[in-house]
Amino acid sequence: MRRLVIIIVGLILVGVAVCVGGSLLAPRLINKPGATLVTTDVPVSADSAVIRARGRLVPVRVETLRFVTSGTVGQLAVEAGDRVSTGQDLARLDTTDLAWAVQQAEEALLAARLAYSQTVEPASAADLASAEATLASAEASSAGTRAGLIAAQARLVSAQAGQVSARVALTEAIAAHDALADTHAAAAARLGSAQASLASAQASLAALQRGPDADAVEGARLNWEQARNNLARLQLERDAMQARPGLPGYLREQMRLDLANLEIAVRLAEIGYRQAQEAGPAEEALAAARASVAAAEVGVMDARAQVDGVEGQVAQADAAVAQAEAALRQAEAGVAQAEAGLSQAEAAVTQAEASVRQAQAALARLRAGPDDLAVAQAALQVRRAEAELARARARLQAVELRAPFDGLVSDVAVEEGSPVAAGGPVVTVADLSAWQVETEDLDEWGVIRIAAEAPVKLTFTAFDDKTLSGHVETIALSPTDLPSGDVAYRVTVGLDESDPSLRWGMSVRVEFQKAE
Repeated sequence: MRRLVIIIVGLILVGVAVCVGGSLLAPRLINKPGATLVTTDVPVSADSAVIRARGRLVPVRVETLRFVTSGTVGQLAVEAGDRVSTGQDLARLDTTDLAWAVQQAEEALLAARLAYSQTVEPASAADLASAEATLASAEASSAGTRAGLIAAQARLVSAQAGQVSARVALTEAIAAHDALADTHAAAAARLGSAQASLASAQASLAALQRGPDADAVEGARLNWEQARNNLARLQLERDAMQARPGLPGYLREQMRLDLANLEIAVRLAEIGYRQAQEAGPAEEALAAARASVAAAEVGVMDARAQVDGVEGQVAQADAAVAQAEAALRQAEAGVAQAEAGLSQAEAAVTQAEASVRQAQAALARLRAGPDDLAVAQAALQVRRAEAELARARARLQAVELRAPFDGLVSDVAVEEGSPVAAGGPVVTVADLSAWQVETEDLDEWGVIRIAAEAPVKLTFTAFDDKTLSGHVETIALSPTDLPSGDVAYRVTVGLDESDPSLRWGMSVRVEFQKAE
């Protein structure tokens, strides 16, 4: 245990000694002559005679050619990497639409000039005569349309009158039909009564012929009762028919005869009942019963004939109502047609009156001579048409792109047959016969300490630090923002001598001589 404690204490003492010794030895090692330190780039000091920057090798001339009008690439004569000479054709637009636009503009200009000449020149005698004839024709047409309007109004009035007549006829036909329906009901009731009287008379006769017995007596009594009931019902129907207005006279007479027959039937039924109570029927009673049956049969035949006649009249009334309804529909169609004709006539009158006003205005303009405002407007239209034609011709002429100088095609941004917008990049041409360097990170401190035409040392890292000389050609007036947030000024440096091994885009270290 003691040995373990001694070992721990010893280790602690050794650690302390190492820490103290290191802190005393470090300053001596740092300040020791010949020691090498790793440092980063620092800005050039104020007393340095050289200002350094990074740059990029670029051609002295680079131009991206663009069409001034939109269209379709009709011909593309070069590819990236081709060498071109000044004036060489590079690309051409399809001129179909542009040529058509020029033709349209030429026709518009011709029409504008013709309108101007017609506006400026005074009206000839032939023009005045033609305008007067046009006015006369328009006035005659207007008069004709007014007459047509009056006729259309008359046709509408006539059609409306026919419609009213058709409605009245339909109302009368319906009323006649309703009256016949009531008559038919009365005739049917009379037929029922006549049939009941016949049945009663036949029953009385049969009872008389059978002889007296209890059943016969009771049957005779019931026949008598039924005959009285039939008489009472027919009397009620008579009272109801007499209260109905417009009842035909023959129906009244027929009702009177039916009542007389029923009264006879009642009397006969009573006699039959009396005789049934006696031992046997008298010959007079049998004769009377047979006469009553015969009279009842005649009444039934008369009533059935009356019902048949009334039914025929009802059928005729139905046909009359249908015919009146068809006539009303035809009259309504005639009114609608007449109203449509009236609308057309009114529209024709309006159009004819407008034609008259136009003809009057045209004749007045011809008689008054050229109008200053109209002449000015016509001249303005001519100038506009001329300007549009000039623009169309300019667009047609600007369909070619030619090489502005001898060089190399560095980029082609379109394809043959593809659409291209006005101002869009088409072909980029670079002059690789001479080079220049453009700086990328020259700061604001350095830019104010260099001067134009000052000598510059250029070092190309791609060739094991090949060095060429150059001179300051241009210094940018405005800065470029760097990703770090600082600003840099672009300086263009021209090479004093060329080297065939140089390539576009090579990185360059640039050293400027600080101006005094």
